[in-house]
Amino acid sequence: MTTPPNAIVDTALTRRFGLTLPVIQAPMAGGPTTAELVAGASNAGVLGALGAAYTPAQDLPAAIRAIRALTDRPFAVNLFFHQGRTATAPEIAAARAALAPLAARVGADLPDDVSDAAPPLGPQIQAVLNEAPAALSFTMGLPPAGLVEEARRRGIALIGTATTADEVRRLIAAGIDMICIQGAEAGGHSGMFSADGPPPSQSWASLIEAMAPEAEAAGMTLIAAGGIMTGRGVAAALALGAAGAQLGTAFMATAEAGTKPGHRQLLQASARAGGAMTVLTRSYTGRYARKLLSAGEAIPPEPAALAAFPAQHGLTRPIRAAADAAGVPEAQAYWAGAGAGLVRLDGIAVAELVAALGREMRAALTRRPGTR
Repeated sequence: MTTPPNAIVDTALTRRFGLTLPVIQAPMAGGPTTAELVAGASNAGVLGALGAAYTPAQDLPAAIRAIRALTDRPFAVNLFFHQGRTATAPEIAAARAALAPLAARVGADLPDDVSDAAPPLGPQIQAVLNEAPAALSFTMGLPPAGLVEEARRRGIALIGTATTADEVRRLIAAGIDMICIQGAEAGGHSGMFSADGPPPSQSWASLIEAMAPEAEAAGMTLIAAGGIMTGRGVAAALALGAAGAQLGTAFMATAEAGTKPGHRQLLQASARAGGAMTVLTRSYTGRYARKLLSAGEAIPPEPAALAAFPAQHGLTRPIRAAADAAGVPEAQAYWAGAGAGLVRLDGIAVAELVAALGREMRAALTRRPGTR
């Protein structure tokens, strides 16, 4: 495709998907990315993305077709390419025992079997390939053997996620199309390859600034992600060498998003306070993810007993569901980026949000250096 004539800038991202704004609506698995949000984002001129990591392969065609019924614009589907170890029976039992008091408090029944905590990846990939969306984006690892060639044959762009220089280089070597440079500021799961390594620490700005020369030499397109909430942030990403930016938390307040009421309330409280209190934690899924802090957090960020992903996710899933019903936000994983305090008023239409991002970006790009 080509960049539309009404686009604010012309970048590799806008050209690949015919966007008017160099923005990807971040995929947010677990509910926020409804068909209406993804299609609304794409119709507004950015790249919508479906967070499908927890969607079984047999349900993916219907989810993708529901978006196609609302838009003829390009969109992406996102999966977790998790490559970590499998949780052992003793650690699952220990984690289950540690969570039992909280489960009793919110009225949740903990599962005995968590083998279905995440769908098998292979069938998910095949289902996405069969439906052939404009892009398949992924986090937490490298593409499996043969995927790059098969995606290219079907005209599907591959967008990987990197949180370190080493991960950037490995994705470049894999031959994918674009890399989302995810900073430690990002909400939700970190895309880091190793589930057991230290938490992400580098900002997207420092990583892009460091890796832009290597990426340019390799012909690789970089996309910034992590705490970006405004068009000014998108403009900053372009200035550092990115072809665009991926925004997630910014879209959570939109009317079309499937964000839960308690989550929306905490986001708006962050906006009223002029800033968000967030924390990186492995407690809810076994992988590092950034969430909004509530008063009297019920689970410490690093619990003594923890089952490897996705077993921990399976154990805490009924707790999170019950906490929602019981109105107990301190027992809930309300994901958000470090910039959540800049969220817009709740219920804003996705088209309104994209228009505001465009105005802010245009103003930032036309302002002369050193002026106000």
